[in-house]
Amino acid sequence: MDSILQEHDNIPTPITQQKKVFAKGYCFFKYFWFFVIGCIAGTYYEQILTLCKKGVWVSRAGLLYGPLNPVYGFGAVLCVLILHRVKDWKLLWTLGGLIGGGFEYILSWLQEIFIHSVSWDYSARFLNLNGRTTIPYMVFWGLLFMVVVKVIYPFCSKWIEKIPYTFGNVMTWICIVLMALNMGITCSALLRQSMRHKGIEARTTFAEWLDKMYPDEVIYDVFENMKPASEKNQLQQSQEDPSLATPTLAVYYGRIEEKEFLLPTPCPIPSAT
Repeated sequence: MDSILQEHDNIPTPITQQKKVFAKGYCFFKYFWFFVIGCIAGTYYEQILTLCKKGVWVSRAGLLYGPLNPVYGFGAVLCVLILHRVKDWKLLWTLGGLIGGGFEYILSWLQEIFIHSVSWDYSARFLNLNGRTTIPYMVFWGLLFMVVVKVIYPFCSKWIEKIPYTFGNVMTWICIVLMALNMGITCSALLRQSMRHKGIEARTTFAEWLDKMYPDEVIYDVFENMKPASEKNQLQQSQEDPSLATPTLAVYYGRIEEKEFLLPTPCPIPSAT
């Protein structure tokens, strides 16, 4: 009897197949979906902030299609990639501020160099760095990155891993392709706009299509806070020498609007006639 029981114990039992977990741990798919979450959250954060400050609902998207601002998306992924192993909160706050401010500064510089426009200008703000970022904002970025790394990312990570494995893989690749097309078209349209402003004519079928589909009116309707880089330069000059201050007129949405320069005294607006 004992020998029979011993033989029964030696019978191999079938290994239970483990359920596959979508985007487990730190991986590209999880970073992509966290990028998308950051893009959407950043867009609505700025729009709600503008609504509270100015009482108007304006677009703060960074791409032509969808409520997506890649600045926040890339920033969210960047802070998690670099800071997820940092334990000390003081170091996390400091590094987060440096990364956030540096990322904001570099993006502003690249936009001004390649597209000849600016989407934010802090020249009139306290402790600004060439109008591209400010020390107080860097302090804010440090605090925000602490919350992202310690609270928001772990919460999002848990829910991303609950997505069904096969469905998640298929949808991720579809969304990656759509995001790449969206970013590619947006960059092409903005570069083509810069060339139009320089008087460079369309020499290819693609350039002609961009001029037809994305004229200035369409671009300014999506990127409502974007303005020519020349306005930023004029603002900085007016702050250094108030005698050089003149009202700037920019063509947005096919009409002329006065752009405020926050001067000590208002300047008269010349008549259109």
